[in-house]
Amino acid sequence: MNWEAVRRAGRSQVVHVHTGSWRDGDGMLWTPNTLVPISIPFLKIPEQTFMLISEVTYLLHEHGTHAELVLMLSDAFKPEPTILPAFAGRRNRRAERIMSSYIERTARRVMSALARGLVKLRQLTPS
Repeated sequence: MNWEAVRRAGRSQVVHVHTGSWRDGDGMLWTPNTLVPISIPFLKIPEQTFMLISEVTYLLHEHGTHAELVLMLSDAFKPEPTILPAFAGRRNRRAERIMSSYIERTARRVMSALARGLVKLRQLTPS
């Protein structure tokens, strides 16, 4: 299946949820780009389905605090794949060296940033 078809299919399945609080079960604010487990059998969404929060609207009124969440399948946010142009006929050793050097420099920068605590890695695990 091509990227655009997958993206459109993901965006076609939107769920709007009205919550009773600005915070989730762990006490954290609802935030966009977070995977949440959802199960709504009457909408044919089975258990252990994870959807991505695409929008959050925080509401404050006389009945307390509430949040409106817009959920979509994560496929809706997959980036368009980048296709590198093929080398014309023969191997281009200079281009290969340049690309290899670029990858090595980038890896060193990332490792350095991790070591200095400028970047943190977070592993997503389904709950």
